[in-house]
Amino acid sequence: MTPTLQDNELVLVNKIVYRFHPPERGDIVVFQAAEEEQYIKRVMALPGETIEVIGDVVYINGVERKEPYLIQAVAKMHNQERQYNDKDFAPYTVSNGHVFAMGDNRSHSTDSRDIGEVPVEDIVGRADIGLWPISKIGMLTNAYDK
Repeated sequence: MTPTLQDNELVLVNKIVYRFHPPERGDIVVFQAAEEEQYIKRVMALPGETIEVIGDVVYINGVERKEPYLIQAVAKMHNQERQYNDKDFAPYTVSNGHVFAMGDNRSHSTDSRDIGEVPVEDIVGRADIGLWPISKIGMLTNAYDK
């Protein structure tokens, strides 16, 4: 989830939030990816929406999405005349009861582009607060142009 999260950071996961409302675009969620493995990724597309990824741009229902949490990382790569993301994804419509989740470190993330959409019932909770290291204590960026 670089640049939002780094390896070995500790986060507080809200495990009750989705009892009251479904996941929203931009939420950073923890989900059960395999029997003994959990992933932390960002919700990009919701049920019934069509997602497409071309280079550094994510399209939802044909509309380019703004991702303010990636601006600096993308700009840095463009200064090196490279794309931030090298894993394009053809248009895909998310099934009911599922979300499409991607890591912020787009070229080096195993996410819905690889493992498929995520059943909402497999979501453990929403990562809301960074706890460690101390320098990063605070609310996590769930911001997205919803």
